[in-house]
Amino acid sequence: MKKLFLFGLTVMISLLANAQEFPVAWKSKFSFGPDRWFYDPNAKYVLGRNEDQAEVLDGSTGKVIWKLNFKNDLKVKTLARATYNHGEGIVLFFNADEKKKPGEKIIVDLATGKELWRTDSYAGTDADDNYHFANSISSLTSNQTTIIFDNATKKFTGLDLKSGKVKWESQAYPTADLSKNISISEIEGSEFAQVFITDEDILKTQILYMSIVTGEVLKDDSRFTSAASNYERYSSGKVRIKRTIDKTAVRLSGNMKKISTK
Repeated sequence: MKKLFLFGLTVMISLLANAQEFPVAWKSKFSFGPDRWFYDPNAKYVLGRNEDQAEVLDGSTGKVIWKLNFKNDLKVKTLARATYNHGEGIVLFFNADEKKKPGEKIIVDLATGKELWRTDSYAGTDADDNYHFANSISSLTSNQTTIIFDNATKKFTGLDLKSGKVKWESQAYPTADLSKNISISEIEGSEFAQVFITDEDILKTQILYMSIVTGEVLKDDSRFTSAASNYERYSSGKVRIKRTIDKTAVRLSGNMKKISTK
């Protein structure tokens, strides 16, 4: 047993001695201590931030591309959160919505750090407890457009990511409430989003396939539903299940029961 142990130890030491180190292209660091950092899949940009400032490094060289001091450059005291959409070339810095007012939201150009637009509208979290505006900016985008639900107008709305201008509005959904029964999911590889407007009466629940770019709602959704006949979605204690039984589509929606760890 002792010989076997010594043999294993010898092999391990030999492997470590001959291990090849990964080549280092560059070494750098942020000019401050970031509490969060992000990088895009191609490592073109590396972004670090805290509540006071942000900095972007060139992923090829490690050199600083731009810096922002939130108080001096953006005229806000702090920005506690950030989300990053490398495909659309933008960064959103924001503060969480408070009970009495919506949080500050500032969109900057990823390549330059230049402020593109800002807003204190579009407040709230959605039915899945996501910060709705931030979730839309980061994942619900196509052709420089994002889709949000404006709780003030009760309309789904398309916003231009580079200007903040409204590109389209849907019909009004008077009974819809962002925090209670609205959730929007991306459909990968498509300009359409899957929109849920749930209802206590499951038969009245609406599932829409809405274009992020134009607001068009598909009348024939078979291109998506046929490909996802066993679609399931779990998030924040909620579950939505779709099953096709004997050519009949059955949709269920509800809350997961909380079970004690005991």
